[in-house]
Amino acid sequence: MTVVSGQNVSFDAHGRLVVWINYALEALWLLVVVLVPLAFVSQDYVLSEAKIAYLELPKIALLRTMAGLMTILWLLEWAIGPRSSGGGVSWLHPATWLAELGAWIQASSTRWVFLAVWLFLGAVTLSTVLSASFSVSMWGEVPGQDGNSTYTTLAYLLLFGVVATHLKTRPQLWRLLGAIVVMGTLVAGYAVMEHYGQGIFDLKPLLADRRVSSTLGNPILAAAVMLLTIPISLSVAAITMRGSM
Repeated sequence: MTVVSGQNVSFDAHGRLVVWINYALEALWLLVVVLVPLAFVSQDYVLSEAKIAYLELPKIALLRTMAGLMTILWLLEWAIGPRSSGGGVSWLHPATWLAELGAWIQASSTRWVFLAVWLFLGAVTLSTVLSASFSVSMWGEVPGQDGNSTYTTLAYLLLFGVVATHLKTRPQLWRLLGAIVVMGTLVAGYAVMEHYGQGIFDLKPLLADRRVSSTLGNPILAAAVMLLTIPISLSVAAITMRGSM
């Protein structure tokens, strides 16, 4: 007869919960990749000083909402996860910080990216705290809309942190690349429709402007999104074709 202890049952339940949390986190970052660049509402739905508020507002609201959900799930995962019982509190001894930082970076060259992100976060935090207008720096000139606020920057950094720490398998990578390809195809496809005067959603902020802006409200932003996604799309296509040969 097999005896299952209550502790083992608890570990199994926690393990299943962590798995589902990871599924939810992946679903959220895929939704962010696909939906945020595409999100918009009717031009008459939003009254604002900004001409492209009907494009900006839903994107920023969606990004911040998704980032908030990721934060909750990440904290829940941390709360139910195992705790390391070994080691001391070396972070309390500043004399060891540089040595430990060097050892941490030497363990993997990719950690330079994480260090750069932490330095960027520190710079953003410091500039916000010392800003002449803390509220504008933190929330944006138009709260809930301005895309360059510290709040929005933190949402981007959180998205990076979640993806960097939870994307661990090749299928996950392919799903992320697939989401980028889908998003880029839709953005570029609508831009082509706009170019030929078939923008069915009437998203151009300036009808006299002959340049296309797709769902981004700005030709430069639309071009930037396409420049980011076209190389990824071509790489995915090349790898797929090579694998099928």
